[in-house]
Amino acid sequence: MLSTVLLLAIHTLALATVALLTATFPIMAQEPDPQPATPKTYQTWSFEDLSQARAQSKRSYLPFLERTSMRMGVYHLPQGGRDGQSPHDQDEAYYVVSGKSRFTCDGETDDVSPGDVLFVAAGLQHHFHDIEEDLELLVFFSAAKPKTAKQDD
Repeated sequence: MLSTVLLLAIHTLALATVALLTATFPIMAQEPDPQPATPKTYQTWSFEDLSQARAQSKRSYLPFLERTSMRMGVYHLPQGGRDGQSPHDQDEAYYVVSGKSRFTCDGETDDVSPGDVLFVAAGLQHHFHDIEEDLELLVFFSAAKPKTAKQDD
């Protein structure tokens, strides 16, 4: 399981991000612009607008922020659906906005529901399964090169 300190740090990041996302500003763009003409230092999104844009895209994952330091997106899995993810080469965190399922990572399985925050280190096999209610997730990818376990000590 995650250490208490790491869990609190991720939870704090998720709460701050959710506060930003619940602002009433419209989506800046449906697709991220990897090299915007004028880099923005502050943006807000409405989660409702992001969720609607993701549904209209007919994709399960819709990225909405691409920066050199991090990426963010909205991920949706329907009740009874299948999560076909492969391990990523970057650390990742999820914030469960709505829905219920089970989540397995590196051989450990937990129930997940709204308000839960999950951290997955780069390279680990992971997936959502036994999806009881449609899942809406905020996804955060770090662009930083992952440290080895020895560097984390």
